[in-house]
Amino acid sequence: MAKNKKLKLKKLLTKMNNWACNISANKRDFDNLIIDIYGYHYSDVDEDMIIDSVDMGLKTISFEEFDKLMIERRNELEAKD
Repeated sequence: MAKNKKLKLKKLLTKMNNWACNISANKRDFDNLIIDIYGYHYSDVDEDMIIDSVDMGLKTISFEEFDKLMIERRNELEAKD
């Protein structure tokens, strides 16, 4: 029984390692595109809705909501300058 659990754990570890590498690469590309498109990163303005969905996985957000929030925050940043 313990042997089966360790085998299952070994398989899951491999999956988790692969997942972590993929998510890191996708996150890096995602962050670079955000900065390229909007001129800033959402973490610069502490946008909870985006952070909760993209970084934490606690919520989901549609692209339309994401885009709207990013544009609103960009306008706020530009107004401060």
